[in-house]
Amino acid sequence: MGDFEASDFHERIIVVNQPRIMSITISQRELSPEEAKMLRQRLWAIGVFALISGVMFYVFFTQVGISFADGGFYAFLIFGVFFFGVLVYIISGPVRDLFKGTKQVIQGVVTDKHRYKSSKTGKGRKGSNSKPKYYLHFGDKKFYVEYKHFAAVNVGEKVELHYAQHSNVSLELVSLSGHKEPAREEEKKTLREQIFEWNEQRENLPRKELVMSHEDVRLLKKYRNKTIGFNLSFVFIGGFMCVAFTVGALLWWVMIFPSLLLLLLVFFFARGALRTQRKYRRDVDLGIKVAVKTKILDKQKHTRSGKGFLVETELGTHAVSAHTYEVLQPQEDAIVFMAKESGWLIEIQTKEISQALN
Repeated sequence: MGDFEASDFHERIIVVNQPRIMSITISQRELSPEEAKMLRQRLWAIGVFALISGVMFYVFFTQVGISFADGGFYAFLIFGVFFFGVLVYIISGPVRDLFKGTKQVIQGVVTDKHRYKSSKTGKGRKGSNSKPKYYLHFGDKKFYVEYKHFAAVNVGEKVELHYAQHSNVSLELVSLSGHKEPAREEEKKTLREQIFEWNEQRENLPRKELVMSHEDVRLLKKYRNKTIGFNLSFVFIGGFMCVAFTVGALLWWVMIFPSLLLLLLVFFFARGALRTQRKYRRDVDLGIKVAVKTKILDKQKHTRSGKGFLVETELGTHAVSAHTYEVLQPQEDAIVFMAKESGWLIEIQTKEISQALN
């Protein structure tokens, strides 16, 4: 197993402003027959939905029998105009793309990946969540894409994105970097073979043991408190519901089965809190962290999903702060510092940052 000099890296990451000069080219091309067929299918699906909605509106209007003098008629009319106006706007996108017969072709380097999930909120409580939206950033421009195209590309990779401009639909994504070709060979391997090779690769990464600082212990304590707090909150809520189901319900013999399920979940989260505390104590008593030399493979930010900022390395995927996320760049060497016993992430450093500080 290889080794490296940890003295090349500082003990704490510091954000530095790095200029990013990213250029993209946008051109127009004709839609291929397959792409035109795809847009026609989307148009057909929206048209069928609009037809069914129109029939439902008509049946409701005729059955209820709202008169012109009734105030509800105008409210119903305004809602119908707004609803079908939105449908017409959605339909107009594929129609314009098919009428022009052209698409946008964006060539450039992907500078960021963004998963956005909005939620309806009202008076402090969360409502129903909407479908996530996925964006690829090319410098100061971003494009809404399908999930399969979002997942197929890494930040820092040069791609060619075929895009229906008015429909806001990604039609095709072609990698121009060439470093993803071996992925086809990986698809031929079984899941067990892929997991075995991935674990073997992780174990063979160059690593070195170092003494933890007070700041490292503080970060571990912060992570411990957050994890235990989440577990205990479910223990209290689940325990209260379990007691309410069995004691407060008249048909307690019917509610005993969901109560047992809740009790099992309470036990699971309580054990998780205890295991978290034990891992923390072992890390503090040992006082050793492991520095593993790896490479940044990809990164993506998640808005309103609880995941925050994720960075993918050869060692795995890690949640990092917003500042660390901005300064880390894909395909550059990095060192991941983690606690030896628990494997909890302490920090991620890159050599470029350390050289900038020297």
